[in-house]
Parts: sequence; C-alpha cells; structure tokens
Amino acid sequence: MKTLLRAKSLFLVGAALAAISSVFSAQDIVGFWAQTRADLARVPMDARVETLKDPLPYKTFLITLRGLNGVEFRALLALPVQGEAPAKPWPVIVTVAGYGGTQQGVMLSECQRGYAILQMFPRGQDESADLCTSMGPTSSRGVSPNRKMCTTKARSRM
Repeated sequence: MKTLLRAKSLFLVGAALAAISSVFSAQDIVGFWAQTRADLARVPMDARVETLKDPLPYKTFLITLRGLNGVEFRALLALPVQGEAPAKPWPVIVTVAGYGGTQQGVMLSECQRGYAILQMFPRGQDESADLCTSMGPTSSRGVSPNRKMCTTKARSRM
C-alpha cells in the first residue's frame, strides 16, 4: 500500500511540474523566486519567542514572526532537556502543516530522541489562524489570479 501511495504521489508531483512548465518558463520561475526573496528580505522578521509552560519532558516555545508582505505566522519549537551536560547543538527537523489541516509529519515529542523540532504553521493555519483577519486582495504579482492573500490582524499576543 505504501509503495502504491508513494508511486501515486510521485506521479502527481510529476504531473504538476509538467503543468507548471507548460505555462511558465524556467526563467519565469527563477525570476519569481528572485523577486520573492528580494521582497522577503525587506520585511523585518520581528521574531518573538514565548516559553510555553506545558508539563512535558522537553522544552516548548511559541515563535511568532513576519513573513512575506509582513504577514505574521507562528511556529512551535521543541528542544530536548539537556540537564547538567555541557551544551551541544542538535540536528533540526522542520515540518510544515498542510493547508486545511494541522497534521504534522513529525511530532514535537520526537525531540526526546535528540532533535530540535520546529513545526511551522503557514498563514492562517492552526497556530497562525488567529493572526489572519481575512483573505484579502489577490496577489499583485499575478501568480494565481484566484489565490487570495492573508491580511494581518493587529498584534494580540505578547
């Protein structure tokens, strides 16, 4: 069953890439990402970190930052407890919830195996849902005329 699902997923990704490449040239795609990175570089990250007081055998933090167009989003960070041992770096696993759901590929509790886990919640999803007032006007860059962009509420936390 897993092999069938994996094959179907690869087929769908291939079909999506073929559809995109039939509409946009490689130069269009490179240009889009260059402009997106330049736009993002002009937005101050304005990161805020709140220590969560959950009774867990690891440390958890709620991180709020600004992304493209200044829209805020959140992430949860879980770190293993080191105790008295000297500080050491951890490998990091970054996960992003899918749109329309809260399912994560890796649970925060996996940090107990010696990883830092960062669960990101895109605009309007799960932990970031209350930061979006509405889905405002469409993108000015014309990527998708039907895609609406999240507008940010005034800060309510921290």
